[in-house]
Amino acid sequence: MPSPFPGMDPYLESPEHWVGFHNALTVCIAGRLNATLPSGFAARVEFSHTNRLVDEVDTTWQRMAGKIRPDVAVESRGPTATLPETVVTRGEQETIADETSGDWDLGFETDYPLPSDDVVELTKVEIVTVSGRHVVTEFEILSPTNKGAGWSSYLAKKHAILQSTTSLVEIDLRVAGVRAVDPPERAVDAFHTDAATPYVVTCYPGWLRSRGVKSFCYPVRLDDRRPTIGVPLTVDRPRHALPMQSIFEQTYDLLGYRALIDYSVPPPCELTPSLRKQVSFMIDEKP
Repeated sequence: MPSPFPGMDPYLESPEHWVGFHNALTVCIAGRLNATLPSGFAARVEFSHTNRLVDEVDTTWQRMAGKIRPDVAVESRGPTATLPETVVTRGEQETIADETSGDWDLGFETDYPLPSDDVVELTKVEIVTVSGRHVVTEFEILSPTNKGAGWSSYLAKKHAILQSTTSLVEIDLRVAGVRAVDPPERAVDAFHTDAATPYVVTCYPGWLRSRGVKSFCYPVRLDDRRPTIGVPLTVDRPRHALPMQSIFEQTYDLLGYRALIDYSVPPPCELTPSLRKQVSFMIDEKP
């Protein structure tokens, strides 16, 4: 079942959902790119570790910081049923059988190191040349750290990219935190929107910097469908179409957010009165 929002879903800003959404979105972007990129280019997913995923004024993230996040979790929003279990002995191993899940083999007991409870793995996408693995384009999906306590560090990283020949695709899908970029007046007119647009995708083509072209901006309102952006590659292959709408829908369905998110409560991020009104209207309209 699709999200009640035609564009970005503000409920995904919840600490419970954001890290999973962020990382799954990068994988779906890389998958779509690898299915459509011209010969000679490939997309890869890179991992980075952060010891801080909280803004100092964001108490919700502070409360979540001490929780270990599993790679995959099965969750229930309602009462759980007790399934009948039967223990079946097979030599030195045991297999648990029940009516719904069938049989599975158990592994051997072993020791393992405890992970640090404040380290979070985030992913990003890079487009590289197949020969030489030269990074052509970097994607940055802004996180709470980027838009909060780590804003200065992110700006330094962004500045370093923009001083090189590498292109940058900056995806800001969060209302909370520092605004990454304000749409220029011509973009405001072209997209029939205003400067308070909560979401924006900005492409910085490395191959056009010598000509004075800085960026291409895609502002997105709460009630807008996500755009198909032109991902900058090289002077020989200027741009590559990337449909953000279908990629978001794929990510949303893949992780089962319609079942996991409780849309009967207010969204987890602070919204302006007009945005709160839009949120209420869209949720009431969607069955």
